[in-house]
Amino acid sequence: MSLASVLKGKKQVMILEDIKQKFKLINAYEDWKDYRQLLTDLVIKAGCGESSKSVTVVGAGYCNDIDIKRLCRHFERIRLVDCDPESMTAFSNKLADSDAEKVELLPLSLTGIEEQDISEFFEDTLLTLKRFGKNLTCDDFEEVLMSKLDRLLDKTITSKEELIKRLPEGDIVLCNGVCSQLFSVISFFIRSIAGSIPEALFTGAADVAERAEQKLKSKNDKVIPLICRALFKTAGDCVIFGNEYSKEKPVEGAQRCIETVRNSGHVLKETEAVWHFNRKENVNYNMLLQICDVGSSMD
Repeated sequence: MSLASVLKGKKQVMILEDIKQKFKLINAYEDWKDYRQLLTDLVIKAGCGESSKSVTVVGAGYCNDIDIKRLCRHFERIRLVDCDPESMTAFSNKLADSDAEKVELLPLSLTGIEEQDISEFFEDTLLTLKRFGKNLTCDDFEEVLMSKLDRLLDKTITSKEELIKRLPEGDIVLCNGVCSQLFSVISFFIRSIAGSIPEALFTGAADVAERAEQKLKSKNDKVIPLICRALFKTAGDCVIFGNEYSKEKPVEGAQRCIETVRNSGHVLKETEAVWHFNRKENVNYNMLLQICDVGSSMD
């Protein structure tokens, strides 16, 4: 939806669910076959000991990147964690009863910001901008966007203990492609709104959006280490992190996670793998997989 349509009083359609659909890849399950097998092999190998009886998949979503059916053959309990319960439910409904009995769905936001909070941020921001109509200025736009974004970001977790209380325990914990996407829908919303403002109304919207993105980056830098440390604390045997990896162009969020994990003292092994993310558009990610032993606790 364009801001112009909001200012003219047209029906709001750019809500959270609409934006989430833009992130959904129709062919993900087929495209991710090789990477899914590799990732699943790593989890099973990490849990080959008799003590590893459960797996927690953080950021599970539709489970296109991990073979839950195979995990059910090796583990007694699989816990799926994601901020979007509908995606996990859609996946679990496809499981056979024998597998479904082993799978537990746990709706949970790693950042502390719930989907309802994000939806209200979107709607409140648009409604406020609409009230200005054609009198909206760049200063107005920045004041509205920043004040409401600050209010939203104030809801983020502030300590690993806060997150530990909410996370389930698991012998093996998998966190793949999560840290680069923590604030992705918020970022998309901000860029979309700024990009839809006509220059005839005012210029400078892109600069405002960039300053808002810097707020998200700053929050990322604070939240991601807390998430990593909380996962180390709630895992019994091993944590496996998968992040987009590029030395030339580090991916925001992913690089912060990689550095945090490397500095933790828990890394047993690092290996790189190609994730064919969208074969039709030839989008591939070089992933760094960090296998971590959590036998000793982290601060």
